Amino acid sequence: MSNIKTIILLATLHYAYTAFCQEARVTFHVKDEFGKPVMGAQMRVTVVPGDPIPSPGSNGNGSKIITGIVDSNGVYVFQSQVNPLKFGELAIPGYDLYYNVHPQTNFYLGHPPPFHLTNHTATRWEPWDPSLELVLRPIMNPIPMYARRLNCTIPQPTNTYGFDLQVGDWIAPDGKGLVADILFQVTGRATSVQDNDSRLKVSFPNPMDGIQSFVPMTNSAFVSPRTAPTDGYQPLLTFRRTRLPGQRSSQWYDDNQHPTNYIFRVRTVVDDQGNIKSVLYGKIQGGISFGGAVPLCNLTLKNYYLNPTPNDRNLEFDPKRNLASDVKRGDEVRDP
Repeated sequence: MSNIKTIILLATLHYAYTAFCQEARVTFHVKDEFGKPVMGAQMRVTVVPGDPIPSPGSNGNGSKIITGIVDSNGVYVFQSQVNPLKFGELAIPGYDLYYNVHPQTNFYLGHPPPFHLTNHTATRWEPWDPSLELVLRPIMNPIPMYARRLNCTIPQPTNTYGFDLQVGDWIAPDGKGLVADILFQVTGRATSVQDNDSRLKVSFPNPMDGIQSFVPMTNSAFVSPRTAPTDGYQPLLTFRRTRLPGQRSSQWYDDNQHPTNYIFRVRTVVDDQGNIKSVLYGKIQGGISFGGAVPLCNLTLKNYYLNPTPNDRNLEFDPKRNLASDVKRGDEVRDP
């Protein structure tokens, strides 16, 4: 082959390579929930093509993993060629960057939403070098609690039943429970799937017991506040499910469709002046849901936690020290 032909071939191959080898650059700012930079952590960025195509050096579906160390300012700069080598008209519609720190013992990890790469020039993806913030929650003071994923039934409509959060059962004679922490009552009618108008009432037996919602922390396995608030508790929650005959499923009204997270206080004891002497705090993560006003109505508390120490407002649970020893397989609570 002549030198001229060799040069032309190499130039063609170089053009084909560069035309399909755009770079991406993203700057990550890693800090804890108090705003302090997290230094020395290992960042892990997984690059996943929108239309997975195997490529050299990938894991077989066109994705690849890039790692690096966060600097002393809590900054990690990711820069890499992110698309596989291809020729012809084959193209990739975009990439997703999944990122987090490599598992460490001193932080809770979560799942931040991916960053999307969808536009590019001949040599790089746009936007070029955006800044993304990754907030980590330190593991500070996890404690043993009673924690369960509850799926049970309310025996009969209209009757009120007390539930013992520590034992994990209805109070006697309907179960093995000893202390009524929360009261549940379902009312209304549910003659069929197409004719249902049911309500669930959640209340409490003691003055100053109560419940309030909280907005979960995002991108962390530990989603609740670290401590329960001292006020703002309401004595009653109600939920409704209704579907009238002839209504389409999109026209239903169902509070179960919007799960809410809660903090509660129970077993409240007050003095003669009405001041709290003793109370237990806890939380419900994943919401409360129920079926309809029928016998053996299904009741679900996705995850609930009870701190057994009186007046201790700590809500940071240690999954390795669950005090609920009789949890059924599949109902284990693994989130703090």
